[in-house]
Order: sequence, then structure tokens, then C-alpha cells
Amino acid sequence: MQKFFVLKVLKSYGKKGDILAKLLIEDINLLKKYRKLYFSYKGEERSLKLKEIRRRGGKSYIVKFENIDSKEKAESLKGFKFYLKTEEFLEEDKDEYLEEIVIGFDVFDEKLGNIGKVEDVEKSQFLKRLHIRSKGGSLFLIPWVEQYVKKIDKKNKRIITDSKDLIDLQK
Repeated sequence: MQKFFVLKVLKSYGKKGDILAKLLIEDINLLKKYRKLYFSYKGEERSLKLKEIRRRGGKSYIVKFENIDSKEKAESLKGFKFYLKTEEFLEEDKDEYLEEIVIGFDVFDEKLGNIGKVEDVEKSQFLKRLHIRSKGGSLFLIPWVEQYVKKIDKKNKRIITDSKDLIDLQK
């Protein structure tokens, strides 16, 4: 199971169980869609259901979970990082959050074979680029466009590319 961290609890906020949290993702709609968030407590996986989230400023948000109804309960969550399970994304056919899902996928070039794993997806206004870390530690950047990214196999967690020329240029 892969964990996809989405927010970190900074502190309790108010007296009714709200918390102040830092968002660790770009798109808040991901939290609104998948409201069951997981965290680890003493090595055991637990979950809470997100009831409400609203922006406070910057990347900080005021979050309300079901069954967290006091300042003490909220304070007990301080420092916890909440995550989603990537399997929940992979079960769906929609590619709405594909950028977050592909982190950790193996990348195979049609000519070179296995070239590494996706470490990050860089998003700019006009282009997305895959950051691929090779087994030797080298970092390759491949534009996420049809010319280079040929297939994304969510079931087997792999991406097929035609990027030999780009990789040769980055060596």
C-alpha cells in the first residue's frame, strides 16, 4: 500500500475540536472527494472522516473531523500527517488526480527498458514534467506530453515512454 500524504496537523483551533492544518497537496478538491483520511498511531493505521475544511490563509486550513468535538481531542492530533491510500485512486477509472497517483511508478522506455521511478511531477502553467530517479541516482526530466509518455498502466504501476533522446541529452 502506498501512502499519499495530504495534510499535517499544526495545532488545535478554537474550543470545538477544529484543527489548524497545513495542506500538503495542490488541489483541495482531492480532500473533498475522498473524505476518509488515514494516519498512523503507535504503528496502527487509523482513520477519521473529514467533515469540513476551509481556507485560513496560504496553505493553512481549518479542518473539522467527525467525532473530534473538543479542544483536547483536537490537540491530541498535533503533528500527525494524514494520508490517502493510492489504491482508492487506482480503483477509479477517472484520471482526475493522475499526477499524484503516478509518484512511485516504474518508468520503462521503449528502447532503454527500466529507467527508474517517478519521484515527483512538476506542474507549471503550460507543462507537466515527470521527475524520474534512476537506480544509479541520476535525475531525468521528461515532459508529460503524448510525444514522450506513451502509456500509463495504473494496474501495474508503470509508465511507458519514448524518451531515449531526452535521456541521452541529460546524461
